Amino acid sequence: MNTTTPLRQDRTDLDDRDEQILLERVARRALINGPRVGDFVIRTTGEVLRFTHDHGDSLQVSIKEQSGSYYFDASGYLDYSGSLDPAIKKSKLRPLPELREGWCWCFHHNQARAHNGVAALIPCRVYEEVGQ
Repeated sequence: MNTTTPLRQDRTDLDDRDEQILLERVARRALINGPRVGDFVIRTTGEVLRFTHDHGDSLQVSIKEQSGSYYFDASGYLDYSGSLDPAIKKSKLRPLPELREGWCWCFHHNQARAHNGVAALIPCRVYEEVGQ
């Protein structure tokens, strides 16, 4: 997967306009340096989780790999809603040379209203937790 992979694969709920909105957000997200909310981490135990909240010097993680909800905003950032586990210091993270698909959602045609979300899989970085 890369940052230009089409997001729509035989889907009827994601039209051309939604795909363009998502591709623009994916491009903005790619410009954000370092680990981001929604990226993956492989813990020292081998467990794979996603980052859920950025505290500046550390990132909290999800309780399971694909738990909670990640809203994809116009700036390219993800906002997480769900359960949180303790944080990992950024100094204990090492980037890996791979991307994984991470689930997120945004509003259909960028119109915020009830029952108007569309889900997507976007490219997310992968990090490895090092040390104790």
